[in-house]
Amino acid sequence: MSRAARCAKDQRATLVGAGLHKMHKVSELQDGAEVRGMIRKMQHMVEVVEG
Repeated sequence: MSRAARCAKDQRATLVGAGLHKMHKVSELQDGAEVRGMIRKMQHMVEVVEG
């Protein structure tokens, strides 16, 4: 069972909004206030790599 399946509905919606539908999925997003807010909300479920 994935971690997303056990999280709150708003966190699951945030993951989907970020393009992270499955475990080990990689998504590149433009840096901005909205994206930073999404990362802050789900920081315990994602890994951020800047490059």
